[in-house]
Amino acid sequence: MARVQDYVNLGYSGLVILSSESKESQSGMQQEVERETLVCRDKKKRCLRITGAWISDGLNPPRFRSEREELISETQYQKLVQERKGPLDDQRFYAERQRRQMQCLAAQNELANLTPHCPKCSVRMTLRVNSRDQSRFWGCTQYPNCGGTRSADAATLRRIDDLSAFINSSR
Repeated sequence: MARVQDYVNLGYSGLVILSSESKESQSGMQQEVERETLVCRDKKKRCLRITGAWISDGLNPPRFRSEREELISETQYQKLVQERKGPLDDQRFYAERQRRQMQCLAAQNELANLTPHCPKCSVRMTLRVNSRDQSRFWGCTQYPNCGGTRSADAATLRRIDDLSAFINSSR
């Protein structure tokens, strides 16, 4: 089942999944297709029943292809929400989403504070890899115009790796 976050990013809210099935594509491409039917509200707060498919090739983010959208009444929508014990994107979802966004922003700020400035030209540096021994070091982003470098200590590198992993998992 596609993540609730994916539907919210598309502008839907009040999500109730009615059915879901997953299968691999039989074409030469390695694709996974998740077909879902759901009821929700769109950006204009209209009640909809949507049938569509999430298509994933394993290389790119999944994309949604809507196959059928129909307006339904508020009464029909509320009945389906009650039958399914409420929408997937309830208040807890939005509170958790906001908490996660704040954590991600704090991690991005910490990451920026861990990134040194070039000792020669004062611009932010970037992590680079030494081609001879595969060690990481700070290099000037203005290279080759500026050859400023700094060593990167192990504790800072571990923290940067942890922060980067957290930020990437939040996307």
